[in-house]
Amino acid sequence: MPAPHVPLIPSLALTVTAERLPDRVFVTDEQRRSVTYGELADRSARIAALLDGIGVRRGDRVATMLDPGLDYLAVWFGVCATGALEVPVNTAFSGDFLRHVLVDSGASAAIIDVKWLPRLVELSLPDLRTVVLVGAAGSASASVGPDPLPFQTVWLSEASRLRPAPRLALRETDPGSVMYTSGTTGPSKGVLHTHRSFFTNSVSARTVAELTEDDVAYSFFPLFHITARSFVLGASLLAEASVLLRPHFSLSSFWEDVRGGGVTWFPAMGAVVHLLLAGEPSADDRAHRLRLVCASAVTPEVRRRFTERFGADMIDVYGMTETGTVSSQRIGAVRPGTSGTPLPHVQIAIHDEAGRPVEASTRGEIVVRPLEPDVIFRQYWGRPQETLEACRDLWFHTGDAGYFDEHGELVFVDRIKDAIRRRGENISSFEVERVVAEHPDVMKCAAYPVPSEWSEDEVMVSVVLRPGATPAPDDLWQWCDAGLPAFAVPRFVRYADDLPVNASQRVLKHELRALGVTPETYDRTAQSARTVP
Repeated sequence: MPAPHVPLIPSLALTVTAERLPDRVFVTDEQRRSVTYGELADRSARIAALLDGIGVRRGDRVATMLDPGLDYLAVWFGVCATGALEVPVNTAFSGDFLRHVLVDSGASAAIIDVKWLPRLVELSLPDLRTVVLVGAAGSASASVGPDPLPFQTVWLSEASRLRPAPRLALRETDPGSVMYTSGTTGPSKGVLHTHRSFFTNSVSARTVAELTEDDVAYSFFPLFHITARSFVLGASLLAEASVLLRPHFSLSSFWEDVRGGGVTWFPAMGAVVHLLLAGEPSADDRAHRLRLVCASAVTPEVRRRFTERFGADMIDVYGMTETGTVSSQRIGAVRPGTSGTPLPHVQIAIHDEAGRPVEASTRGEIVVRPLEPDVIFRQYWGRPQETLEACRDLWFHTGDAGYFDEHGELVFVDRIKDAIRRRGENISSFEVERVVAEHPDVMKCAAYPVPSEWSEDEVMVSVVLRPGATPAPDDLWQWCDAGLPAFAVPRFVRYADDLPVNASQRVLKHELRALGVTPETYDRTAQSARTVP
C-alpha cells in the first residue's frame, strides 16, 4: 500500500507517519534508547499541551537550547505543533552571543537543559517570560541566580502528565523557524524558514540520496543546524526510515556505530572524510552497510581514495542555511570536482560584480532563484534592508564564488570573503587546500590570507599532520610547487595540533586570520625556511 501524501510540516508529517507506522523505530540515541514514530508523536503532542498551558501561541518565538537527543526531538515537533516559531540556539553561546539571539528573535519562552540556566540568569532578557527546564527535576543548577528568578520556570517532565494537545490547523506556508547563522562577519542573522522551505530541503535529500524505508542515517551534526534537522531527520521522516543520532562526531566510535547500527548513509563536511581516511587501513574497512556519503568540499582525489577503500559512493551537494540544498551530483553519474546540477525547484546562475550573467566557465558569484513559492528562506528576521540586499535583482546572492563547467555542472570555488588576492592575482583558498590536503602526510588543512608587507595578501596554510608524520616545510612547499601556480603557493606554513571548527566541523577561518603569522610559523622567504622571529 503506497504511503499517503505527507504534509511538509514537521508535526503533521510526524502525525501522519505515526498513524501509519506507530511501532517503527525512528531514532536511536547514543545510549541505545529508541523512540518509535508513535511514541514521538504522542510525547510531542503532550509537550505542545505544556507549552499551550504556559501561554505559547501561534507566531510566538520559542528558543531551544539542548544537546542532540530524544528530548530535543520531542521538543522540536512539540513547538511546531503549537504554531510557534522555534529558534534553535547554538549550545556554545553564552553572554552577548546568547543575549543577541534571544533578544533579536523576541523569544518569549525558552526550552533549555538545566545545566545552562546560569547563562540565562546573568542576562537582561526583557521578552523572556518562561523557561522550560530539561533534566532531573530539582537539580541544584536550577537554584542559581536571584530569588525570585526573572522568569517563570517549569520542568519538561510535567508534560507526561498532560493530555496530548489537539491537532492545530497549520499551513505549509506558515513561518516555522528562525535559524541563526554563524555571524563570522557581524551579528548573526536569523534565517526565517516556512515549514515548506524547511521541508523542501528534506525532499531534496530524500531524492538525491535515493532513500527508502530500509535506510538508516547517521547524524552527528548539532540539532540547531539545518543539516541534522532538515537534510537528515526530515528526509528520514519523509522516507519512513531510521536515524542513529549522536551528539557529535567521534572518530573512535564511528565505525562501531556504523556497523552496529546498520548505517547506510550520512552527510559530512570534508574534514570528516579526511579524518576517516587518516585511520589505519583494516580488513573490516568494507564490513558495513554504508552505501553513500553526501559531502561538500571534497576533492576528486580524496573522493577516489574514500570510495576505493570503504566501498561507499560519495556525492557532492551545494547549499546553505538560507537555501537548503540547491545543487547536487547524482548517484551513478558523478563528475568529480563539481557539485552537480541544480535541483528542479531552483534556478542557479553566475553573476559578475555588476550583477550581469557571465559565460560558461567564467567565475563569479553563485546566485539562486526559487522556481516555486516558499522553497528557500523567506527573509532575515527583523532585517528588511539586509533581506533586500541579499535578494537584490530577484536573485539570492550566496556570497560564494563558482562557475558552471562545459557540462553545465556547478563548481564551487570559495567563499568570496575567503578569497586571497596576492600581487594582482585572485587565489581560491579552497583550491590551495585541495592540493595541500592531498599530500600523504596531511590530515587536514586550511588556507587563508594574512597581510603582506608589500600590500594585498600573502597565502598562509595551517596544517594538521597524520599521526607520526614529520615532513619538513620544504617538502610541503615542493609538493605545492608541483600542484599550484607559483602565485598560489603558500608563503607561510604553520603546523597545528588541530584547527578551530564549529559544531558542524566547518573550519573557523576568521579565528585563524585573527591569529595571523604566529612565532612557530615557517616563512618561505626566510633563509633556510626558519621560523618567523
